[in-house]
Amino acid sequence: MTTTDTVLARKLEPFAPRPDLRLKAVALLAAAGLHVGVFVSPIMPLLTDSIANLDAIASEAVGSGAKYFASGTLFLMPSAQKQFFPFLEKHYPSLAERYKARYGREPYLRGDYEKWIRERVRKIRRAHGLGLRPQALPPKREGGHTRSSNRKQLPLFA
Repeated sequence: MTTTDTVLARKLEPFAPRPDLRLKAVALLAAAGLHVGVFVSPIMPLLTDSIANLDAIASEAVGSGAKYFASGTLFLMPSAQKQFFPFLEKHYPSLAERYKARYGREPYLRGDYEKWIRERVRKIRRAHGLGLRPQALPPKREGGHTRSSNRKQLPLFA
């Protein structure tokens, strides 16, 4: 999920489910008893990295029953740059040169920005009482054995 802003989401991810539909799926899974979370990715510099945007996602995630909140920053391999840079030039021309300068050298954001985002997300996660990852659950036991011990491994190939 990149944002709760439907207009921005439609622009950034035109073929992905809307934010409200993603959050509805989180709520349905949580109501079914699953330990669910929201993964904010990609976080895009100057587009979706604001405190307001990330906090809104965390708030909606909690409201939908999420228990954890993780993130990843945008990375742009050369093949993706061929699509994304023209998109920026059309919709966000003031950002296009900055992205080209930054991602033209390296497809991953390293260093200060990465640390800054990681800390921002950590603070937001903490403020909303969310974990970093799904909790590990011990296997359920039936008659002293794990359920999986009663099942036979199926062959991969017939």
